[in-house]
Amino acid sequence: MTRLVLLGLLLNKSMHGYEMQSMIEQSKMDQWANILSGSIYYALNKMEEEGLIAAEAEERTGA
Repeated sequence: MTRLVLLGLLLNKSMHGYEMQSMIEQSKMDQWANILSGSIYYALNKMEEEGLIAAEAEERTGA
């Protein structure tokens, strides 16, 4: 279930795991889909390993 939710979110736009987590919590999707924050990052890592998604590096400036 977690993978489907994340892929659905990524269809709209590229985003960080934290942004996905926030959207899931705001929509209360975490309550009915039983998605924990740790499972989001685990699923993202596994999907990247499997070639389903590609991570993009982003430079950070400032603090």
